[in-house]
Amino acid sequence: MQDETSSTLFSLSAFLVASVINIIGSVLLAGLRFADRMGEFGPTRSSQPTMATILTWIWSPVPMTLQALTDFGQHPTWPFWHGFLSCVTFGLFFAFLIPWIKRPLYP
Repeated sequence: MQDETSSTLFSLSAFLVASVINIIGSVLLAGLRFADRMGEFGPTRSSQPTMATILTWIWSPVPMTLQALTDFGQHPTWPFWHGFLSCVTFGLFFAFLIPWIKRPLYP
């Protein structure tokens, strides 16, 4: 039996909400990346990273790091695994962060 002062270390509801938010954000970010790629066909090209690339690194750092460090990013199933890893790591981060924030300061 739990009393009011005990807290959990993991929140399933925070995991699910954060994962759904990440999926929605990833879909919107994919649309932004598509629009940026269409802009590359114009008369001016830039060697600087686009805003979509920067936002992708911020939004899903774990899959982007794996893509940069390995050659798995060239595999045909990479978009699925990128989305899956991004969703799970984002969800796990918030599933542990939310209960930690909500814990009592002085038990």
